[in-house]
Amino acid sequence: MTRVVVLVALLAVGVGIAVRYVNGLFADKQRDLARAESGDLARPDVAPSKPPASPPLRRSFRREDEVLVVEEASTFAPRSATDTRPAARRRVLTLAGDGLLTRRPFRADEPGPLVTALVDRADVDALLRAARAAPAVEGGATHVVRTVFDGRVDERAVAAAPPAVLGAVGRSLDRSAWPAQAFLRLAQVEGDDAAATAIPWPLGRRAPAPFLAGAPVELERGRAREWVAAMKPGAVWTHADGLFRVDAFDPLPPP
Repeated sequence: MTRVVVLVALLAVGVGIAVRYVNGLFADKQRDLARAESGDLARPDVAPSKPPASPPLRRSFRREDEVLVVEEASTFAPRSATDTRPAARRRVLTLAGDGLLTRRPFRADEPGPLVTALVDRADVDALLRAARAAPAVEGGATHVVRTVFDGRVDERAVAAAPPAVLGAVGRSLDRSAWPAQAFLRLAQVEGDDAAATAIPWPLGRRAPAPFLAGAPVELERGRAREWVAAMKPGAVWTHADGLFRVDAFDPLPPP
């Protein structure tokens, strides 16, 4: 009999503790809801709303189409002497519709001469929006930004292109990329000083003559170390026809 009384007492104590615990939880819930209604506390049962995602831009997704181009406002890219087109500004960055990014070095840890990457679709849209949001200026521009999306080509001179655009990155990032083709102009030189610093002709069987006026040059893959020294402006090359100095080299020439 005594054991039964003890068990009943313990059971009663347990039920009492459980009831008090549940009542405490209910009271805390009610207080939180009351504070939420008054604005003092976010409702615990309502997830915070996310800002609506920006709709995707209407634009090309082809590699052949440039959707973003950034150029220096006052620096003109070298042209061939036989090129009758107007002088073109020096390109800083190009972004193709499929996300292929090509730009000049922007950060200290980018040896160049180019930086390449693959940018995801959503990030391409973000770069386009940032570039077009840069306010246009009448004077004192450092860059010209051209964007192509939503059925409109927008070209504007800006005081400074957004750093997020100039330093854009992506997947498969290469901070020391070399282009398959660049622009090269040579000048013929003479003198012992030039001969003393000359390096062997790096263009194989290609003759110097076409490059005296400036011409595209094909750069074979796998020779990056050689190109670093050979394509430096002022570098002198020795050839059977004489000595030739690199007068202009542009790894990101205008089309």
